[in-house]
Parts: sequence; structure tokens; C-alpha cells
Amino acid sequence: MRIITGWIFIGIIILALITYIVVTILRDTRNLRASKKWPETTGRVTGLSVSRHSGYRGGIRFDATITYSYSAADGKLYRNTFKIPVGATDEAATRNTIDYANGSKLVVRYNPEDPQAAVVIKR
Repeated sequence: MRIITGWIFIGIIILALITYIVVTILRDTRNLRASKKWPETTGRVTGLSVSRHSGYRGGIRFDATITYSYSAADGKLYRNTFKIPVGATDEAATRNTIDYANGSKLVVRYNPEDPQAAVVIKR
């Protein structure tokens, strides 16, 4: 009986994790589609950090977390972040983050009903 209960518990945990992943993907996809109709504004990069991680099969990968700010139509200043993969070497990470130096301009689309919800448009 304990073995069956343990497997049921593991199944519930796996199902919850899969549900979380699917809901997150659907929400992000919905925001990306909706953002095509959102107003655009100019944002500025306010921070950049690159982190090194152990990758698949013992390799190395680098991710960048970019912090940016933008003003919405309500006149308030908003801050947000996004994360991108930037390569597998120090050189690639440097090359792929050059567009995100502090003070760099970004095109930002924000939800007029919830200005904190925003996407950065790569052009």
C-alpha cells in the first residue's frame, strides 16, 4: 500500500509540474500575440548581468539578465527584466550582449491595462 501511495504522490507532483509549464507557455504566448497591438515606447537598459551555468552533458552556457525601464502613457516609470541565452563561451557572451549595454535604447511594447506587463522588441 505504501508503494502505491508513493507512486500516486510522485504522479501528482509530475502532473502539477507539467501543468505549471503548460500554463506558463500559454500565458507567454498569449502576451506575445496580444503585444502586437500594444503601444510602443522607448526603454533604456539599466542593468546587465551574465551568469555561467553548467549546461547539457557537462558543457557550459551563459545567460544574460537584462533590466530595463520605460515610461507608459500614465507617466509612470516602470522597470522590468528579461533573460536570454547568450552562448557557450566568454567571447560569445560578450558578443551577444553588446546591444544591451547600460543606457542602450530598447523598443518596448506594454499592456495599456497593466503597464508592468511588457515585451522588448528586437529590431
